Amino acid sequence: KLSDVFEEASAAGNIILVIRDIQRLTNAIVEGFDFTDILESHLERGKLKIIAISTPTDYERFISPNLRLMKFFTKVEAKAPDYEQAGQILIETADEIETKKGILLTTPVIRKILEGSDRYITDTPFPEKALELMDALIIYKEENSGGAILPKDVDAILSEKTGISFNDITHERKVQLTNLEAVIHERLINQKPAVDLIAKSLRAKTLDIGGQKKPLGSFLFMGPTGVGKTQTAKVLSNVYFGSEASMLRFNMNEYSEREGLERLIGSAVRREPGNLTTEIKNHPASLLLLDEIEKAPREVLNLFLGLLDEGEITDAMGRKILCRNLFVVATSNAGTENIRQLLEKGVDPADLQKLTLDYVLKERIFSPEFINRFDGVVVYTPLSEDNLKLVAKLKLTELVNNLKKKNIYLEVTDELVDKVAKDGYSAEFGARPMERVINLTIGDVISRAFLKDELASGDRITLIPEGGLNEYKIQKSTP
Repeated sequence: KLSDVFEEASAAGNIILVIRDIQRLTNAIVEGFDFTDILESHLERGKLKIIAISTPTDYERFISPNLRLMKFFTKVEAKAPDYEQAGQILIETADEIETKKGILLTTPVIRKILEGSDRYITDTPFPEKALELMDALIIYKEENSGGAILPKDVDAILSEKTGISFNDITHERKVQLTNLEAVIHERLINQKPAVDLIAKSLRAKTLDIGGQKKPLGSFLFMGPTGVGKTQTAKVLSNVYFGSEASMLRFNMNEYSEREGLERLIGSAVRREPGNLTTEIKNHPASLLLLDEIEKAPREVLNLFLGLLDEGEITDAMGRKILCRNLFVVATSNAGTENIRQLLEKGVDPADLQKLTLDYVLKERIFSPEFINRFDGVVVYTPLSEDNLKLVAKLKLTELVNNLKKKNIYLEVTDELVDKVAKDGYSAEFGARPMERVINLTIGDVISRAFLKDELASGDRITLIPEGGLNEYKIQKSTP
């Protein structure tokens, strides 16, 4: 059939075939024949007229090496217009639209289309991305009684295309950001310096005080396991993006092998997308959590250097992926023992960050270039015994609220808090096991009692700590 198309176009003499992404055909077998063979047989006659289109990356990889194909084509580089040139194209197009369709695009709206497509659409060049946005606005206006296109219409269509909310900041969000330290501390114990630094950055980013070319914010959280680094990221995702589900989590331990970079950005040879680039493209407004960043190989760290500095990364196919609407958090356990030793020596917490940075730079765990890309480096300290009790109380309060939904009422005693704090701590993992103690151990005790009809809706209970590790029993309260 493809050969028939070429034959018909050759015979007509006045047809120019346009083949987009020709590299997809040059690597294909069509009905048992190489596409190049089929094309060559028609081009040699000199009657077939073709314009073939390919990206620079695909041209260099797939087209240029095919000398048989190249002898029939003249290479023409079509450079994308710059920002100012694209603006002029939009103005001329807007005049035509107003004349033909009676839909008005004012100068402020044209400027907003230009700025919006430049900042939020990076996988398509100018002028195409701006014209496509303008076309979408025209269709939107035609379906909604016509008239002038408003700035809020641009926000609505951009939001639809990118998944990013452009609504004005709500009163509730303003209150949250104003009192962000208190909001975070509702779910995070201790770590005041970390919370203060993060809150200041988020408030500044609200009005783009920090600039538009980088991610919304970027932090390196350093410290022992189980002290609240990941919990902080979850709280930030919930506060800033509305849900913990808006967090993209990548553990660098899983990308430490030689093929780690390929798994993140994809393979050009196999035309496979990357895990990281796909997630960011599908969820451009998210919190990106990079766990155990110290385990990432050098080429992966270099990838993140570009992300943090330019607010974008390039996948294996040469496509730019926008990262300016991400909030980036990297965590690291590097230097944990050094932090413990410094605290044992009585080092002032105000000096802890500098001394920890000096250590990781001296040990070449991170380079100065990498450290300097972050808005802030925050050092988390081990939790004290009192901190652990506060964490236990916080977790038990969450359990109480969940049980209330089942019409079961749990009384939290000091003895229970002390027992959970003790069972939920380990020297290696900090307070991380506490989640399992509450959800699995205590949750199992309550669930078994309910299944055995020893516990019914409306019951009031307390949990009595037993002598052994993770041992608890239920005691019903007297009405």
